[in-house]
Amino acid sequence: MNLVFVTEARFHRGSDGLIYSQNGSYGLSLWERYLSVFDKITVVARVEQTQNEFPKEYLAQSENISFIELPYFVGPVQYLKRIRSLQAVIRNSITKESVAYILRVPGKIGTLYGRELKKRNIPYAVEVVGDPWDVFAPGSVKHILSPLFRVTGYLNLKKVVSNAAAALYVTKIQLQKRYPVSKEAFTTNASNVFISDSAFKEEVKKFDKNKNDKIEMIAIGSLAQMYKAPDVVLKALSKLKQNGVNFHLTWLGDGIYKEQMIRLSEELNVQDCVSFLGNIPTGEPVREALKRSDLFIHVSRTEGLPRAMVEAMSVGLPCIGSKVGGIPELLEEKALIPSDNVDVLVNKIHEFLGSKELMNTQGIRNYNEAKEYSNEILMKRRREFCNEIINRL
Repeated sequence: MNLVFVTEARFHRGSDGLIYSQNGSYGLSLWERYLSVFDKITVVARVEQTQNEFPKEYLAQSENISFIELPYFVGPVQYLKRIRSLQAVIRNSITKESVAYILRVPGKIGTLYGRELKKRNIPYAVEVVGDPWDVFAPGSVKHILSPLFRVTGYLNLKKVVSNAAAALYVTKIQLQKRYPVSKEAFTTNASNVFISDSAFKEEVKKFDKNKNDKIEMIAIGSLAQMYKAPDVVLKALSKLKQNGVNFHLTWLGDGIYKEQMIRLSEELNVQDCVSFLGNIPTGEPVREALKRSDLFIHVSRTEGLPRAMVEAMSVGLPCIGSKVGGIPELLEEKALIPSDNVDVLVNKIHEFLGSKELMNTQGIRNYNEAKEYSNEILMKRRREFCNEIINRL
């Protein structure tokens, strides 16, 4: 059986005519999860025509993976301009043939697609990977219409999930509470992280630095919005520098706020302590960057279940995270702080760096917890999810 996979992710057609993922997260390794059950995959997504070259790791299409290209848009204004053409492509893409539909939500595209499938009485499944109620919470997105987006996003996601025949959540509890399925629907949970089973054969890194040694911290997150609170992190770093802490922070992730955050680092006089490296290929390059680090910082204003944090945990890094989304499902209370609180973050970093025992026990604890997100365990749940979709057609 074939699969139609509907996603809010954006793709690019390169100078060679092939389609590439925007940052590698929707590369061929992602589709392998589904090809273990389905014969072929048709991806319904926005595709931008470019003359750019992309890393081969970002390649998103193959003999068994094709695309239905939606009109490309970024932001609500462009979306409204293209909504009719979007609806037309979506209507024409739905086939009477026996195929399975998975909508990765939240998002405008998944909402439109879910409505059309419901109208035709065609069953579909959803993968719930985020929460618009948190995404558009005050302080997360700087837009005059954020309160409207928050309410409509919440209601749309609640509707599309309640109408689904099956649902896979990236959290164990959080998203299920807010966006429940119907009583008849199948439900499971599996993170969208990809951790190779071989990764857990490596030795856990030991923290053995002294007070005056340079501490390598790392944060990973898109700078397309302010969801990951880079401003909070930079303000905390400024206070750490004033307190005499010898550190360097690497930020992986790109977006329109990158230059603004570089300017903020200069205003706070921490530009010599921070490197904004932009996007790097997922997989081993990210893993190597994590291995070189001592402490992972992830104090988001909104989250589903953060892939980057699971990857950090899988190399045995101690982590500090905010109490939002699925982060409390990953970390112990002693590693959690409220979101948007610079002073508490500074104190928590001091607490961690001041205790080798705490750093090492948290690293070992995180490493063991990350095993719950090994490829073998998650693939079993995903196969169960995909087979359930087929059974419900």
